[in-house]
This record gives sequence, C-alpha cells and structure tokens, in this order.
Amino acid sequence: NEPPKTDTSTDNFFVKSGKELIRLSYGQIYYIEGLGDYVTLVCRDSNIVTYRRMKELEDVLPHNFQRVHLSYIVNTDKILKISDNQILINEKKIPLSDKY
Repeated sequence: NEPPKTDTSTDNFFVKSGKELIRLSYGQIYYIEGLGDYVTLVCRDSNIVTYRRMKELEDVLPHNFQRVHLSYIVNTDKILKISDNQILINEKKIPLSDKY
C-alpha cells in the first residue's frame, strides 16, 4: 500500500517575477499592493513584483485574504491592529477604504 498523496496545491503557488518562477506559501504573504497592471507581494523575507491585476488575485486567493482598498489586499491572519481607517501589518499602515 502506498501512503496517500498530500495535496500541497492549497498551500503553495508559483509567481512569475521577471524570468523566474518563485514558489510561495500563502502564509508568507503579509499584503499585496497594486501598481497598475503589476502587484507587489510583500512577504516575510522579500517583496516580489509580478504582472497580475488585483482583480485576478482577488478571485484566486484563499478566504483569509481580503481586499481593503483599491490598491491593497491583506492577509487577515497578519493584521496586528485596526484603528480609524488604517490597518497595521508588519509596521506598514494600510488604508482601509469605505468601499471595501
């Protein structure tokens, strides 16, 4: 009998940045900042810029990622504090929009 195969696709994904494909786990991402047709994935160890639209990412990210502003999607597991119209994640103040 073979052991059951573990499905890791729900925890990891690949992001194209320049000519590289970088493997990330969702838990590494603090927040995502939109820059036109590009986004910056702000992670524990690095920032990764990739050619994706915010809407595309919003549709495929797990439920703990929430759009909070036209230019930001946050990992709700990484929120340290919410005050007034700002979210604090890893020393970064992210605006919280009324629309979201």
